Amino acid sequence: MVISNRLIGLRESRDLSITDLADILQVDRKTIWRAETERFIPKTELLMLYAKYFDLSLDYITGLIDTPVKLSEQKKKEER
Repeated sequence: MVISNRLIGLRESRDLSITDLADILQVDRKTIWRAETERFIPKTELLMLYAKYFDLSLDYITGLIDTPVKLSEQKKKEER
């Protein structure tokens, strides 16, 4: 599944363990593990936490687009 691969890639890009990321996002480590191992489809709230922490659009995280788009840049464009 594209989402789980993206979530793993994002976490590993910062050399974080599942426990580290769970602490940062303030969620249970099982939530991260389940999302990464395709045990369930992540809830929107979890995906939003990833988007904010990694500064990436939900479109990229969910696999709708393949090119990473910074969330902060997207917001700047909308403000114009």
